[in-house]
Order: sequence, then C-alpha cells, then structure tokens
Amino acid sequence: MPSFANTTGVPSCAAGYEYAAGGGGACVKTDVCRDGPCFPGVLCVPLPPPAGGFACGEDPGSPCPPGYEGDGVECLDVDECAGSATGCSPRATCKNIPGDYLCECDDGYRGVGRGPLGCAFSGPCSSSNGGCWEHPSLPGVRSECTTTGARTSCGPCPAGYEGDPEGECVEVDGCALAAAGACSGGAVCVDAPPPSTGHACECPDGMEYDYEAGLCVDIIDPCDDPACFEDDALGVSVECIQLAPGLGAVCGPCPAEAGLKGDGTVCVPLSPCAANPCFVGANGAAATCTDAAAPADGYVCGPCPRGYEADGEGSCRDVDECAEGGAGLAACGPRAACANVAGGFNCTALPRDPSTTSCDDGNGGCDPLVGCCEGVFGEAGECVREP
Repeated sequence: MPSFANTTGVPSCAAGYEYAAGGGGACVKTDVCRDGPCFPGVLCVPLPPPAGGFACGEDPGSPCPPGYEGDGVECLDVDECAGSATGCSPRATCKNIPGDYLCECDDGYRGVGRGPLGCAFSGPCSSSNGGCWEHPSLPGVRSECTTTGARTSCGPCPAGYEGDPEGECVEVDGCALAAAGACSGGAVCVDAPPPSTGHACECPDGMEYDYEAGLCVDIIDPCDDPACFEDDALGVSVECIQLAPGLGAVCGPCPAEAGLKGDGTVCVPLSPCAANPCFVGANGAAATCTDAAAPADGYVCGPCPRGYEADGEGSCRDVDECAEGGAGLAACGPRAACANVAGGFNCTALPRDPSTTSCDDGNGGCDPLVGCCEGVFGEAGECVREP
C-alpha cells in the first residue's frame, strides 16, 4: 500500500519504487532498465532497493564489450593498431575496425595476416593482378598474370574483350563486326555480352527475328490458328490475310457464291430471296419473295404480278389482254386497236385514209377487216372493229 508522506493526498513510495496509478494504487518496483541506459550490447542490471539504480555489465571491472573501454554506459572503441604488439604478421598492415582489427597482407603476400607466418610470399601477380588488366566490377574477368622467376607477363584479354592486357581491355562490339544491315526489317542490333563476340537482332515486343528472312515476325503466326470461318461440310474456308509484321491478321469476306454473308469470322446463309429467285417481268414487275418460316429452309413466291399468270411450271407468263375476250379489247373499245405488251397492253386509234369522204368511198379508208362508222367525228367517219 502507498504511504502518504504529506498532507496533499499525493501518494509517496519508498526509494526504488514508484506509484502505479493504474495498478490498483500500489507501489511497484521501478524498472530502471526499461529505457536501455547501457551501451548497446551491454547488460543492464537493476540494483535492489533501497539503493536503487542500475549497473552496466556483468563484470564491474570490464563492463564494455571486447574491443571497447568505458563505464558500460559509454564505451569507446580501442584502437588495437595504436600499439606495437598487434599480433599481425611482419608482412601485414594493421587496420582498426569498431571493436576489433584486421591484418591485411602486404602486396605480393597472401595469408590470414595474423601471427609471424600469417603472410607468405606469393609473387607480384598477387597484388593488383601484377599490373595486368582486370575488370573493375566482374571478379575473375581479367588478363592472366604469370610469373617466371622475377619476370611478370600478362596474357591476352579475356574472351569477348580486345585491347592491351597491360593497359585496358574493352568489350568486342559484335554489331560493329557484323555486316552492314545485318539486322533489318524493324530490328535493332544488340551486342552480345562476353565471352561472345557476336550480336543479336532485337525486335519489338511480341515479335522475334527471322534470321533467314531478315525481318521481325510475329512470335505466333496469327494465321497458324485462324479464327476465320471454316465449314468442311460446305467446303468453305475463309482466307486468313496476314498484315504487316506486328499488325496481326484479318479474315477475308464470306463467299457470296456459296450463299454466305458475314465478316469472315462468322458466316451465315444469305437470305434465299437475295438472289431474286421468283419471277421478274418487264419494268420491274415481280412476284413477291418471302423467306420460308423457320425451321423450314428456302422461300415462298407470291402470286404473279399484274399482266402475268402462272405457267404451271413454277413461273409466270405474259397474259395476252388483246386476245378474244381479253381485258385489253374491252378497255380499248371498238374504235381503237389493242396492242399486247409484256405485262399489259396499249390502245391506239384505228387508222383510216383521211382523203375519203364517206364510208361508201373505199370503206371510208378503213382496213377491210373493220367497219366504217359514218359521221361520228365529222363527215369522214371513223373505223371500228365491228361494222
């Protein structure tokens, strides 16, 4: 329970404890290490009440990590290379690093670097590749350094490179070596990386280079798997037309001669009436064509147009309106001649010789097969089919 050391009503806890307002009004042990007061990596040890506080490190005499010195709260790096007894080989150089040090063998020597025999002579090639060229960012890509006695020599530039192995080696430009126009048809020449000395022809996305044809082609021939209409039963196959490289393909038209219409990907039968299968007479007069109602196929022809009649063979023939009893004779009347034409008739006045004065004078100038009617239109009269 808290103790009240004053009259303000504010709780006061003993040394090493603190009041926990949310913990039921109790005094709890203060966590002096919760904020990490010690140097990174150094253990924080809380001291028991009533002393309170904390200590850094398990060993009070050496609280800092190896390679550091201090009180555990603050630790400073020890420069191991500052003294003479570093443990490095006589042929090595001491290099201080945080908390430790390195022993790096001198040029011409190799080894772990520490101890009296830590570095052994390896010849001039072990240092900077003996002066021979080596790639600045690709380990192992270099001119081979060899030593014969005290003499060093550099081998040729590695495969895919050319130049002076004692100076600089550069990549072989495969595109420069290629014949002019080696990559055409929309392709770009790309130098092949070493060790190759060749080149490649790079095409736009979705295409690849056809080295035999010398141009970029679609990776997938759009006509290899055509979406154009095919019907083996009808013997119809719409042509697939490949466009320029990279533009795909289109389908040709549906063959009208096969009775089909459509965009080439889908073909459907033409209307049977599209070819005007029913009778067509003069001046555009025609029997009406109607597609047969589904599910039936074909068409149905309407009655023959005016002036025509069925011929009994599925078509129409002209009606002679000027024949005996024909509608043309009645329409023209007795004083006109009826002339039959396809799908109809014409009426023309019966001819007569105007020089005659009466029907007694040469039948009034009328055809002998018709009569002469006196005085209907003047003294000369007129010709009629019935005397």
